[in-house]
Amino acid sequence: GPNIVFESRISELEAQLTQTKMDLRKAVDEAEMLRNKLNERSLALPSDNISDAHRQIEMLQREKEELSENMNKMHGALAQLREKEASASQKVKRSIDLVDQAQFEKNQAE
Repeated sequence: GPNIVFESRISELEAQLTQTKMDLRKAVDEAEMLRNKLNERSLALPSDNISDAHRQIEMLQREKEELSENMNKMHGALAQLREKEASASQKVKRSIDLVDQAQFEKNQAE
């Protein structure tokens, strides 16, 4: 039924979210490592290596921002799916209640 579809989609989004969090953590760690390397070696490095390192850091920071954005979007999509699942579940319950009520009234009439 609809619940299985929602649960499957929720599981899929949760897996994507977990992967995005891992990617984000990796990007943050890489940026931090590059920042530390840059700080340790900035006096010894020729200026072109420093600007390369700066470019790498900027690229990793942009990647981190994109991953954060994706993570936020996935949280939103997950919340929407959970709401839809709850709504569908309520509709099913109401339908069952109506059928039960009609059956009860039919039995009373007989």
